[in-house]
Amino acid sequence: MIFSTFNEFKNNLKKKNFLQIYAYKNKPKSQTIERIIELVSQSKDSFIFESVEKVKIRGRYTIFGFNPDLIIETYNNCIIQKLNNKKKIIKKNSYDYLNKLIRNFNFKTSKKLPLMSAMLAGYFGYDIIRLKEKIPNNCKNDLEIPDVKLIRPQLIVIYDNQKNKIFFFLHFYFSYSVQFGFSYLDLVFQWLLLPVLFLVQF
Repeated sequence: MIFSTFNEFKNNLKKKNFLQIYAYKNKPKSQTIERIIELVSQSKDSFIFESVEKVKIRGRYTIFGFNPDLIIETYNNCIIQKLNNKKKIIKKNSYDYLNKLIRNFNFKTSKKLPLMSAMLAGYFGYDIIRLKEKIPNNCKNDLEIPDVKLIRPQLIVIYDNQKNKIFFFLHFYFSYSVQFGFSYLDLVFQWLLLPVLFLVQF
């Protein structure tokens, strides 16, 4: 089944804030998870998470995220923002920037859905403690990775191991993306078509 009533879609479209359409399927085919793992493994800036909520033997949820529209990397107080494949270097206090980014990521989703149906994902390296505390920096940067890396996936798949139910989510964040001239008709077509293809395939 595909969810997001027309009124919900229309109201969110007017607000130009956040849109989420999702589909779900009970008892998906046994090959479904393997296909999604393969898809994520072939996608750059993607992830697989496991949740241990309420299930003793294995994780309650398996969460797949890919196709981010926003990627944030920080190196000390240098921030690299990649928005829809457009790179921008921001030189400001990384702690304040990240704090604001996370605080503003506050979007309403249905209470019937897993809480992680929309998310920022990534990591915070130990070295960012130096943004708030004076600690000697004597370590060699042998890994050469960002201090912080966060992505905002537009596509999220969540498999509920307990209920044997799979969700497919599509997200659009107007606060960033609308400035690049997306057509509303293209958006509607894309969001309505992809869940249908998903349900047919899986």
